[in-house]
Amino acid sequence: MPRKTDAEVKEQGSLSFVFPLTPRARSWVADRVELDGYPWGGRVSFSVEAQYVGNVIAGMRAAGLVVRT
Repeated sequence: MPRKTDAEVKEQGSLSFVFPLTPRARSWVADRVELDGYPWGGRVSFSVEAQYVGNVIAGMRAAGLVVRT
């Protein structure tokens, strides 16, 4: 049985949007992604410049999260 998707990434040109879908993914973001000054506050998604989103995806996957791109 496939594991539940923890996060989804949608690329939109120079920005990508990361949607943490599970509590585990939201916790990973809160602990590891610097969002100071970004109006995320646990909302539905946050944006990442395209050049950095690969690092976010790799980190999430290294932590055992299932990320759909």
